[in-house]
Amino acid sequence: MCGILTMVSNRISKSLFIRSLDLLKHRGPDNTGSLFFNDIGIGHTRLSILDLSSKGKQPMCDEKKRVFVTYNGEIYNFRALRSTLIKKGYRFTSDTDTEVLTRGYFEWGILGLVKRIEGMFAFCLYDKRNRKLYAVRDRVGMKPLYYRLAEKDIIISSEIKSILNLGNTAELDDLHMYTSLFYLRNRIGYKTPFKDINELLPGYILEYDEKNKKIVAISKYFDPLKLIKKKTYVRNKDLSLKDKAFELKSLLEKSVEKHLINDVRTGILYSGGLDSSIIAALAGEMGSDLYLFHSEADNFRESTKHARSLADKYNYKLVLCKQAKDYLSYLPHHIYHFESVCSRSDIAYSFLCKEAAKMGVKVLLSGDAADEVFGGYDIYQMINNFSNKKKDRDPSLETLLMSGHSDFDRMRMPLDFMFFGGTRRDRWQKCLDSYQFVKRRNEKTCLAYMLENLTGNLVTKFLHRGDRAGMMHSVEVRVPFLHRPIVGFAVNLPFNYKIRKDENAWKGKYILRKVAAMLGIPNNIINRKKIGMVTSFEADLHWLLPFFKQSVLREYWNLDDIVFHKYLNSNAFYLWTFLNYEILIRIFMKNESPYEISKQIRKCLN
Repeated sequence: MCGILTMVSNRISKSLFIRSLDLLKHRGPDNTGSLFFNDIGIGHTRLSILDLSSKGKQPMCDEKKRVFVTYNGEIYNFRALRSTLIKKGYRFTSDTDTEVLTRGYFEWGILGLVKRIEGMFAFCLYDKRNRKLYAVRDRVGMKPLYYRLAEKDIIISSEIKSILNLGNTAELDDLHMYTSLFYLRNRIGYKTPFKDINELLPGYILEYDEKNKKIVAISKYFDPLKLIKKKTYVRNKDLSLKDKAFELKSLLEKSVEKHLINDVRTGILYSGGLDSSIIAALAGEMGSDLYLFHSEADNFRESTKHARSLADKYNYKLVLCKQAKDYLSYLPHHIYHFESVCSRSDIAYSFLCKEAAKMGVKVLLSGDAADEVFGGYDIYQMINNFSNKKKDRDPSLETLLMSGHSDFDRMRMPLDFMFFGGTRRDRWQKCLDSYQFVKRRNEKTCLAYMLENLTGNLVTKFLHRGDRAGMMHSVEVRVPFLHRPIVGFAVNLPFNYKIRKDENAWKGKYILRKVAAMLGIPNNIINRKKIGMVTSFEADLHWLLPFFKQSVLREYWNLDDIVFHKYLNSNAFYLWTFLNYEILIRIFMKNESPYEISKQIRKCLN
């Protein structure tokens, strides 16, 4: 279930609202629905995953038309909640998870409801009798939700472009733009690239009073930091790695089983690495008629070999996807849908989703989030080494932590230090405080940084990618590693179960490697270096320099040509990022068509 749009206004224009709703159609082509009251418009475009009949159409309401909901996501425990509600006398007319929201609201209230549902979700629920509107986002931010408050109007949507289309001129938030471009390389907190449009953060509820036309509260109902328990952490240190690995394997089996619940074709996004191999192995043991989608590149033939091996073992339908040379010309379309800058791996990810859609696959399981919760990034090992060697913290470590870079050479460009991520520093300090009972400084620092990545970097980069890359092709991406019991298990796991020295080398995700061995995954996959989703167009980037001949980005910044081109020619990272912002400005501020920009890029490549 896909695009959601809700507007409360004294002067709502139905025609304008419907045109904004049309912008969401790519997120769910099955059907589109809308409802209007005196001051409220509620709209939805649906990608049917459960109960493919018309009974699942949204917006949905209760029998007496007192509560209305538009909802994006999947509630994995909806059948258990449904059974509980039936025993309490509630009636259901469909086999969708959406109905659980309307009935559950009556039984438990908004807070009781969101604390009971498990899954990925963003929804707007309107209580007509009490004239209250609630916007809710899932615990870790797997589904996006944005809002804009102007005077006494509020617009809430799963996409920014539909908000902009409701009479709002696009205006970039310059400070956010510079910070994300040169410093963190992703979004920060509730900020978006556009002024006055905010993102509802994970684990929050927005409550709006329709009668008085104001936001009553934006409150947090879930905080992953509160999952950390000193007693649990200390008790886990006394248990063997083998015992904990068996426990994790059981949790992963239950999670994958829940994530396979649907009424449509299902596949796996496979990179050839440890995380996606674990998901593929578990799903292969449980499911049938599953597809395995793998991004093929000449420099990473070993990954393709692993994909073939897994497909043979579990009888997957293997789909090998090799990006065409001109795939760069599709970047404007990605930025239009992402509404932000894209990484190169985002393009590979999206390409796999596109191929899945061609095969009629509507649900894809991903190995995302394992690095954040189980310590898979090289930077964690770098932090550990620094903290072990230095009595006093090295200033370069402080910079490294705050920037998110793992490459010192890249940080030498002066603009990297111009904007400091204060929001990120505050969040990191809270994560440090959460592990205040851990005595070894390097362990505490590493665990805190993993936690900070889980609450920040994961949401703004990888979960955003999964939703947008999937939904632009009408495919739903699911993330089994973010099942709440697994997150709770991971944040209470001792440091040396995540990162450990083995054969004179530090290895991350140590416990996951043990789980992989239990599943019979080959050692060459278990011990291979992390590469992620591979791309094959890096060598073509330099052909795009003529694209900046009449640069709107340079004009926007009012930069000297020498300075501008120094960055363009410095390395592929800056060329790629400048390219993204050039396209972002042209689409959302200059109203240029993604198709026309694609033609310009194609000319450069030819």
